[in-house]
Amino acid sequence: MLKFELKRIIRGREIMGLLVSITILVMASFFNTIFVQPMYDGDRSLVLDFYQAVSQLMPLVFAPVIGNYFTKDYENKTLFFYRNQGISVRRYFFIRLGVFILVGSMIGFTVCASYLLFRKIDVLMTFSVSFVIILAYIYTVLLISLLAICSKRRMFTIIGAIAGTIVISLINIMPIPYLKGNWFLLDFNSHVADDMETIIETAKIVDMYKVLIPFIVWISVVI
Repeated sequence: MLKFELKRIIRGREIMGLLVSITILVMASFFNTIFVQPMYDGDRSLVLDFYQAVSQLMPLVFAPVIGNYFTKDYENKTLFFYRNQGISVRRYFFIRLGVFILVGSMIGFTVCASYLLFRKIDVLMTFSVSFVIILAYIYTVLLISLLAICSKRRMFTIIGAIAGTIVISLINIMPIPYLKGNWFLLDFNSHVADDMETIIETAKIVDMYKVLIPFIVWISVVI
């Protein structure tokens, strides 16, 4: 099934959707630097602006691609094909999830790293920030895919993901103990965003673990 799903995503529209979505995120960051970046100086502010733009827009931009990928077999009734082959729903979901994450991570890392290197950001900072963005991508895919599996409806998943992102971003700024800044990792007001800002401004890559741990914990809990 793994080879079949790899061929399916490569030959299907999803890979184009991934490319377009990632390109939109990078272009959004680029245009953002045109209007915002001149207010600052140095490469570090450019990297910070890039990370914030990509991470915050990620759920909104990827919602249609992820929603379509994880609901189309339910809507097209092709899930029965897998069941007839003796493949459980759980195995079906995790294989498709793994393929989508693998392909998207490869494309995302390549595009993000290429853009930062093109902007003459040093290699260590480029690869570190690109890696964190991939963790943000995995985090996004897990959350929206769970919504897709529960709803089994494309439009409900897409609208729910967009609306949910807005709602939990608002919850993220509420003064609730242990939840403020931790409820949603991609929001500008999250503790992860604060740590990334400090790491980028000080160029202390060794402190990147402060960002990696929350993502790894959330991803582990969801899985």
